[in-house]
Amino acid sequence: MARVVGVPVQELEFIQSFLPHMHRVITPGAGRRLFVLQEVDVSMGRPDLIALSCSPSALEAFGRKRLRLPSYAAARVLDPTVPVGQTGVSKPYERRLRATLEESGWTSRVVPKAARVISYSVGIEAKIREIPRAVRQVARFRALFDRAAVLAPQSPAKMITMPLLDSYGIGLIQPNQESWSWTAESKQRPVSIASRLWLLELLQRELEADRVYIPSRSRKISIAVR
Repeated sequence: MARVVGVPVQELEFIQSFLPHMHRVITPGAGRRLFVLQEVDVSMGRPDLIALSCSPSALEAFGRKRLRLPSYAAARVLDPTVPVGQTGVSKPYERRLRATLEESGWTSRVVPKAARVISYSVGIEAKIREIPRAVRQVARFRALFDRAAVLAPQSPAKMITMPLLDSYGIGLIQPNQESWSWTAESKQRPVSIASRLWLLELLQRELEADRVYIPSRSRKISIAVR
């Protein structure tokens, strides 16, 4: 039993050691800030870390609109590229949900502006052992993010073959002495409007709960043991 409990604790310590270096591995870009979420259910899994690059002013301006989403399905309903009837919910519910969202202020002009608040996103799964399992977990939520990665120590990462990572468009981040870097770069893939809207909603929820780590502000992060 001790070994079963010990593995998650070691992974949490591993994640903690990465956080101070995160903004150098995933740079937010000029005029933007990196916002880091941990252990958030994204409806396609629960990444260990989510890095979101946003303009603080754009995020604040959107927050003043008080526009919220109840679910990922709602984000798909608002996405003009998702055909009617293919949002993952029944057509009657889809019609009701669309009407409710439009009444609350989610107009066709607001949607694309809201989707641009998130400049880019990275989903990360950390594993000390069972690295192939981490790849499978990342593959579940890969479509939601611009980039995705496995965070792993140097030695067990040999278990990962580069073709496996490449087939899913997943990168590999590893420590190297005192620093961290991409051992294999993640391919950047197009992200849907629905994905960006949903990540924006999740960011707002975590900000309200004061559970967001902002590297540039050197805020402490509290990671609960699973």
